[in-house]
Amino acid sequence: MALLYLLQSPEKGQLNVTISDEKEYTFNYPCESLFECTPYIVTFSPGYYTLETWGAQGGSYHNGNGGKGGYSRGTIFLKQATNGFLYIGGQGTANHTEGPQNGGYNGGGHGHFSSPSYGSGGGGGTDIRLLSNTLYHRIIVSGGGGGSGFGYAFTKNYYATHNTGGYGGGDKGADSTTNPSYRGFESYGGNQTNPGGVNLEKEKTIPTEFGLGGSNTGGAGGYSSPGGGGGWYEGGAPGGLGFGAAGGSGYLLTENSYKPPGYKLGPDYYLTNTLSLNDTRAGNGMIKITIVKLTGWQIKNCKFYCSNCFSLSPVLSYVLSFAILFDFS
Repeated sequence: MALLYLLQSPEKGQLNVTISDEKEYTFNYPCESLFECTPYIVTFSPGYYTLETWGAQGGSYHNGNGGKGGYSRGTIFLKQATNGFLYIGGQGTANHTEGPQNGGYNGGGHGHFSSPSYGSGGGGGTDIRLLSNTLYHRIIVSGGGGGSGFGYAFTKNYYATHNTGGYGGGDKGADSTTNPSYRGFESYGGNQTNPGGVNLEKEKTIPTEFGLGGSNTGGAGGYSSPGGGGGWYEGGAPGGLGFGAAGGSGYLLTENSYKPPGYKLGPDYYLTNTLSLNDTRAGNGMIKITIVKLTGWQIKNCKFYCSNCFSLSPVLSYVLSFAILFDFS
Protein backbone atom coordinates (compact mmCIF):
# COMPACT_ATOMS: atom_id res chain seq x y z
CA MET A 1 0.00 0.00 0.00
CA ALA A 2 1.60 3.26 -1.15
CA LEU A 3 -0.63 5.36 1.08
CA LEU A 4 -1.35 5.00 4.76
CA TYR A 5 -4.34 7.03 5.90
CA LEU A 6 -6.54 7.62 8.91
CA LEU A 7 -8.80 10.32 10.33
CA GLN A 8 -7.20 12.82 12.66
CA SER A 9 -10.27 12.75 14.93
CA PRO A 10 -12.07 9.45 14.23
CA GLU A 11 -14.82 10.26 16.71
CA LYS A 12 -16.08 12.94 14.29
CA GLY A 13 -16.55 10.73 11.24
CA GLN A 14 -15.78 7.53 9.39
CA LEU A 15 -13.27 6.66 6.70
CA ASN A 16 -14.88 7.20 3.30
CA VAL A 17 -12.23 6.14 0.80
CA THR A 18 -12.51 4.13 -2.41
CA ILE A 19 -9.48 2.50 -4.07
CA SER A 20 -9.29 1.54 -7.74
CA ASP A 21 -6.55 -0.75 -9.10
CA GLU A 22 -4.46 -0.03 -6.00
CA LYS A 23 -3.42 3.22 -7.68
CA GLU A 24 -6.33 5.63 -7.45
CA TYR A 25 -7.52 6.74 -4.02
CA THR A 26 -10.70 8.81 -3.78
CA PHE A 27 -11.20 10.56 -0.45
CA ASN A 28 -14.80 11.57 0.13
CA TYR A 29 -16.21 13.81 2.84
CA PRO A 30 -16.11 11.66 6.01
CA CYS A 31 -18.56 13.36 8.40
CA GLU A 32 -22.31 13.69 8.90
CA SER A 33 -22.01 17.31 10.00
CA LEU A 34 -21.35 19.70 7.13
CA PHE A 35 -19.49 22.20 9.31
CA GLU A 36 -17.73 20.14 11.99
CA CYS A 37 -15.39 17.52 10.57
CA THR A 38 -11.80 16.32 10.58
CA PRO A 39 -8.98 15.94 8.04
CA TYR A 40 -7.47 12.73 6.76
CA ILE A 41 -3.83 12.16 7.71
CA VAL A 42 -1.90 10.47 4.90
CA THR A 43 1.65 9.17 4.56
CA PHE A 44 2.97 9.08 0.99
CA SER A 45 5.67 6.67 -0.12
CA PRO A 46 8.39 8.28 -2.28
CA GLY A 47 7.24 8.67 -5.86
CA TYR A 48 5.17 10.60 -8.38
CA TYR A 49 1.53 11.41 -7.65
CA THR A 50 -1.27 13.25 -9.41
CA LEU A 51 -3.31 15.27 -6.93
CA GLU A 52 -6.87 16.43 -7.68
CA THR A 53 -9.13 18.52 -5.45
CA TRP A 54 -12.73 19.74 -5.71
CA GLY A 55 -14.21 22.47 -3.51
CA ALA A 56 -17.69 22.27 -1.98
CA GLN A 57 -20.85 23.99 -3.14
CA GLY A 58 -22.47 26.85 -1.27
CA GLY A 59 -25.89 26.40 0.30
CA SER A 60 -28.98 26.86 -1.91
CA TYR A 61 -32.32 28.56 -1.25
CA HIS A 62 -35.28 28.21 -3.62
CA ASN A 63 -34.13 28.99 -7.18
CA GLY A 64 -30.97 30.70 -6.03
CA ASN A 65 -28.31 28.02 -6.24
CA GLY A 66 -25.13 28.06 -4.22
CA GLY A 67 -22.04 28.41 -6.36
CA LYS A 68 -20.32 25.14 -7.27
CA GLY A 69 -16.82 24.30 -6.07
CA GLY A 70 -13.72 24.64 -8.21
CA TYR A 71 -11.22 22.04 -9.43
CA SER A 72 -7.42 21.91 -9.21
CA ARG A 73 -4.90 19.33 -10.45
CA GLY A 74 -1.15 18.89 -10.34
CA THR A 75 1.60 16.26 -10.29
CA ILE A 76 4.24 16.10 -7.56
CA PHE A 77 7.43 14.12 -7.00
CA LEU A 78 8.12 13.29 -3.36
CA LYS A 79 11.72 12.29 -2.73
CA GLN A 80 11.00 10.71 0.63
CA ALA A 81 8.08 9.46 2.66
CA THR A 82 5.96 12.50 3.46
CA ASN A 83 3.10 13.31 5.79
CA GLY A 84 0.03 14.96 4.29
CA PHE A 85 -3.21 16.42 5.60
CA LEU A 86 -6.32 16.24 3.41
CA TYR A 87 -9.04 18.80 4.12
CA ILE A 88 -12.30 18.24 2.26
CA GLY A 89 -14.85 21.04 2.13
CA GLY A 90 -18.40 20.63 3.37
CA GLN A 91 -21.40 22.15 1.60
CA GLY A 92 -22.88 25.30 3.13
CA THR A 93 -26.02 25.04 5.26
CA ALA A 94 -29.38 26.34 4.03
CA ASN A 95 -32.32 25.76 6.35
CA HIS A 96 -35.32 27.76 7.55
CA THR A 97 -34.28 28.14 11.17
CA GLU A 98 -33.90 31.74 12.31
CA GLY A 99 -30.29 32.66 13.00
CA PRO A 100 -26.86 31.72 11.63
CA GLN A 101 -26.49 29.36 8.69
CA ASN A 102 -23.21 27.51 9.10
CA GLY A 103 -20.56 27.70 6.44
CA GLY A 104 -19.18 24.41 5.15
CA TYR A 105 -16.21 22.76 6.84
CA ASN A 106 -12.79 24.19 5.97
CA GLY A 107 -13.39 27.87 5.60
CA GLY A 108 -16.95 28.38 4.34
CA GLY A 109 -18.35 31.69 5.57
CA HIS A 110 -21.48 31.72 7.72
CA GLY A 111 -24.75 33.06 6.39
CA HIS A 112 -27.79 34.27 8.29
CA PHE A 113 -31.54 33.65 8.09
CA SER A 114 -33.94 36.36 9.21
CA SER A 115 -37.31 36.36 7.44
CA PRO A 116 -38.07 37.64 4.87
CA SER A 117 -34.44 37.32 3.77
CA TYR A 118 -32.39 34.11 3.67
CA GLY A 119 -28.64 33.75 3.44
CA SER A 120 -27.02 30.30 3.23
CA GLY A 121 -23.53 29.25 4.30
CA GLY A 122 -20.65 29.27 1.85
CA GLY A 123 -19.02 26.04 0.69
CA GLY A 124 -15.75 24.96 2.26
CA GLY A 125 -12.53 24.86 0.31
CA THR A 126 -10.63 21.61 -0.27
CA ASP A 127 -6.86 21.42 0.10
CA ILE A 128 -3.80 19.23 0.65
CA ARG A 129 -1.10 20.26 3.13
CA LEU A 130 2.34 18.70 3.36
CA LEU A 131 4.73 18.34 6.30
CA SER A 132 2.68 20.42 8.74
CA ASN A 133 -1.00 21.13 9.31
CA THR A 134 -1.13 24.89 8.66
CA LEU A 135 -2.62 27.16 6.01
CA TYR A 136 0.91 28.05 4.93
CA HIS A 137 1.68 24.43 4.02
CA ARG A 138 -1.08 24.09 1.41
CA ILE A 139 0.19 23.03 -2.02
CA ILE A 140 -3.12 22.61 -3.84
CA VAL A 141 -6.48 24.24 -3.12
CA SER A 142 -9.92 24.30 -4.73
CA GLY A 143 -12.26 27.10 -3.75
CA GLY A 144 -15.74 26.60 -2.34
CA GLY A 145 -18.78 28.23 -3.89
CA GLY A 146 -20.53 31.21 -2.34
CA GLY A 147 -23.87 30.75 -0.60
CA SER A 148 -27.09 31.82 -2.29
CA GLY A 149 -29.53 34.38 -0.96
CA PHE A 150 -33.25 34.98 -1.15
CA GLY A 151 -35.40 37.82 0.06
CA TYR A 152 -37.70 40.76 -0.42
CA ALA A 153 -36.30 44.27 -0.38
CA PHE A 154 -37.63 47.64 -1.50
CA THR A 155 -40.76 45.86 -2.84
CA LYS A 156 -38.53 43.94 -5.26
CA ASN A 157 -38.69 40.15 -5.31
CA TYR A 158 -35.30 38.48 -5.70
CA TYR A 159 -35.27 35.00 -7.17
CA ALA A 160 -33.14 32.64 -9.21
CA THR A 161 -29.91 34.02 -10.63
CA HIS A 162 -30.34 37.33 -8.84
CA ASN A 163 -29.23 35.52 -5.68
CA THR A 164 -26.93 32.82 -6.97
CA GLY A 165 -23.62 32.42 -5.14
CA GLY A 166 -20.43 32.85 -7.13
CA TYR A 167 -18.59 29.66 -8.12
CA GLY A 168 -15.35 28.59 -6.52
CA GLY A 169 -11.99 28.45 -8.31
CA GLY A 170 -10.04 27.03 -9.96
CA ASP A 171 -7.98 30.12 -10.37
CA LYS A 172 -10.27 32.90 -9.19
CA GLY A 173 -13.55 32.68 -7.29
CA ALA A 174 -16.48 34.26 -9.11
CA ASP A 175 -18.20 37.41 -7.97
CA SER A 176 -21.77 37.00 -6.81
CA THR A 177 -24.68 37.61 -9.16
CA THR A 178 -26.60 40.74 -8.20
CA ASN A 179 -29.83 42.30 -9.38
CA PRO A 180 -28.80 45.10 -11.77
CA SER A 181 -31.28 47.43 -10.07
CA TYR A 182 -29.28 47.31 -6.86
CA ARG A 183 -25.63 47.56 -7.82
CA GLY A 184 -23.45 48.57 -4.92
CA PHE A 185 -23.97 45.44 -2.83
CA GLU A 186 -21.78 43.12 -4.92
CA SER A 187 -19.42 40.67 -3.29
CA TYR A 188 -16.15 39.74 -4.92
CA GLY A 189 -14.35 36.44 -5.31
CA GLY A 190 -10.88 35.78 -3.97
CA ASN A 191 -7.95 35.36 -6.35
CA GLN A 192 -4.33 34.20 -6.17
CA THR A 193 -3.01 37.26 -4.35
CA ASN A 194 -5.96 38.93 -2.63
CA PRO A 195 -9.03 38.01 -0.59
CA GLY A 196 -12.51 38.76 -1.79
CA GLY A 197 -14.74 41.39 -0.23
CA VAL A 198 -18.02 43.19 -0.50
CA ASN A 199 -18.90 46.62 -1.75
CA LEU A 200 -21.39 48.34 0.56
CA GLU A 201 -23.10 51.39 -0.91
CA LYS A 202 -20.20 51.62 -3.37
CA GLU A 203 -17.98 53.12 -0.69
CA LYS A 204 -16.17 50.54 1.41
CA THR A 205 -15.01 46.95 1.20
CA ILE A 206 -15.15 44.41 4.00
CA PRO A 207 -12.37 41.90 3.24
CA THR A 208 -12.21 38.24 4.11
CA GLU A 209 -9.29 36.52 5.83
CA PHE A 210 -6.66 34.12 4.52
CA GLY A 211 -8.31 30.71 4.80
CA LEU A 212 -11.75 31.94 5.90
CA GLY A 213 -14.70 32.95 3.76
CA GLY A 214 -16.55 36.17 4.49
CA SER A 215 -19.34 35.76 7.04
CA ASN A 216 -22.56 37.57 7.80
CA THR A 217 -24.34 37.91 11.13
CA GLY A 218 -27.40 39.70 9.81
CA GLY A 219 -27.79 42.83 7.75
CA ALA A 220 -29.39 46.09 8.78
CA GLY A 221 -33.15 46.20 9.04
CA GLY A 222 -33.45 42.44 9.59
CA TYR A 223 -32.19 41.52 6.14
CA SER A 224 -29.74 38.65 5.92
CA SER A 225 -27.07 37.46 3.54
CA PRO A 226 -25.05 34.35 2.72
CA GLY A 227 -21.45 33.43 3.48
CA GLY A 228 -18.55 33.45 1.04
CA GLY A 229 -16.78 30.33 -0.20
CA GLY A 230 -13.60 29.02 1.40
CA GLY A 231 -10.33 28.52 -0.46
CA TRP A 232 -6.81 29.91 -0.87
CA TYR A 233 -8.20 33.42 -0.63
CA GLU A 234 -11.88 33.44 0.13
CA GLY A 235 -14.98 35.03 -1.28
CA GLY A 236 -16.74 38.01 0.26
CA ALA A 237 -20.20 38.04 1.85
CA PRO A 238 -22.69 40.80 0.97
CA GLY A 239 -24.04 43.05 3.70
CA GLY A 240 -27.74 42.31 3.61
CA LEU A 241 -30.78 42.08 1.34
CA GLY A 242 -30.36 38.41 0.53
CA PHE A 243 -27.83 38.82 -2.26
CA GLY A 244 -25.55 35.94 -3.26
CA ALA A 245 -22.02 35.61 -1.91
CA ALA A 246 -18.77 35.22 -3.84
CA GLY A 247 -16.65 32.10 -4.31
CA GLY A 248 -13.21 31.29 -2.94
CA SER A 249 -10.12 30.93 -5.11
CA GLY A 250 -8.00 27.87 -5.71
CA TYR A 251 -4.21 27.56 -5.64
CA LEU A 252 -1.43 25.46 -7.14
CA LEU A 253 2.13 25.67 -5.83
CA THR A 254 4.48 26.06 -8.80
CA GLU A 255 7.75 27.83 -9.54
CA ASN A 256 5.86 30.91 -10.71
CA SER A 257 2.94 30.92 -8.30
CA TYR A 258 2.44 33.61 -5.69
CA LYS A 259 3.82 32.76 -2.24
CA PRO A 260 2.39 34.93 0.54
CA PRO A 261 4.62 36.17 3.37
CA GLY A 262 5.19 33.32 5.79
CA TYR A 263 4.62 30.54 3.26
CA LYS A 264 6.63 27.47 4.29
CA LEU A 265 7.23 25.16 1.31
CA GLY A 266 9.90 25.41 -1.38
CA PRO A 267 10.93 23.93 -4.75
CA ASP A 268 10.90 20.31 -3.53
CA TYR A 269 7.10 20.51 -3.47
CA TYR A 270 6.37 22.35 -6.71
CA LEU A 271 3.59 20.91 -8.87
CA THR A 272 3.79 20.27 -12.60
CA ASN A 273 1.15 19.51 -15.28
CA THR A 274 -1.27 21.79 -13.49
CA LEU A 275 -4.88 22.57 -14.35
CA SER A 276 -7.53 24.80 -12.76
CA LEU A 277 -11.25 24.79 -13.56
CA ASN A 278 -14.11 26.81 -12.15
CA ASP A 279 -17.69 25.88 -11.32
CA THR A 280 -17.34 22.07 -11.32
CA ARG A 281 -18.51 20.44 -8.09
CA ALA A 282 -21.96 20.14 -6.51
CA GLY A 283 -22.38 18.98 -2.91
CA ASN A 284 -19.38 18.29 -0.69
CA GLY A 285 -15.80 18.47 -1.89
CA MET A 286 -13.53 15.56 -2.79
CA ILE A 287 -9.85 14.62 -3.20
CA LYS A 288 -8.36 12.08 -5.59
CA ILE A 289 -4.75 10.87 -5.39
CA THR A 290 -3.39 8.76 -8.24
CA ILE A 291 -0.06 6.94 -8.00
CA VAL A 292 1.92 7.59 -11.18
CA LYS A 293 5.17 5.87 -10.22
CA LEU A 294 6.72 4.75 -6.94
CA THR A 295 10.43 5.07 -6.21
CA GLY A 296 12.65 3.64 -3.46
CA TRP A 297 11.06 2.59 -0.19
CA GLN A 298 7.37 1.75 -0.13
CA ILE A 299 4.86 1.31 2.64
CA LYS A 300 3.02 -1.99 2.35
CA ASN A 301 0.77 -3.53 4.98
CA CYS A 302 2.41 -1.37 7.66
CA LYS A 303 5.89 -2.70 6.72
CA PHE A 304 8.63 -1.26 4.54
CA TYR A 305 9.84 -3.00 1.41
CA CYS A 306 12.54 -2.10 -1.06
CA SER A 307 13.44 -4.05 -4.16
CA ASN A 308 17.02 -5.38 -4.10
CA CYS A 309 17.38 -4.32 -0.47
CA PHE A 310 18.01 -6.20 2.74
CA SER A 311 15.03 -7.53 4.69
CA LEU A 312 13.75 -5.73 7.77
CA SER A 313 12.55 -7.58 10.81
CA PRO A 314 8.81 -7.25 11.54
CA VAL A 315 9.56 -5.32 14.74
CA LEU A 316 11.81 -2.80 13.00
CA SER A 317 9.33 -2.47 10.14
CA TYR A 318 6.56 -1.65 12.59
CA VAL A 319 8.69 0.91 14.41
CA LEU A 320 9.65 2.63 11.17
CA SER A 321 6.03 2.66 9.97
CA PHE A 322 4.87 4.20 13.22
CA ALA A 323 7.67 6.77 13.24
CA ILE A 324 6.94 7.97 9.73
CA LEU A 325 3.20 8.21 10.26
CA PHE A 326 3.60 10.34 13.36
CA ASP A 327 6.29 13.00 13.35
CA PHE A 328 7.90 13.21 16.78
CA SER A 329 10.33 16.00 15.92
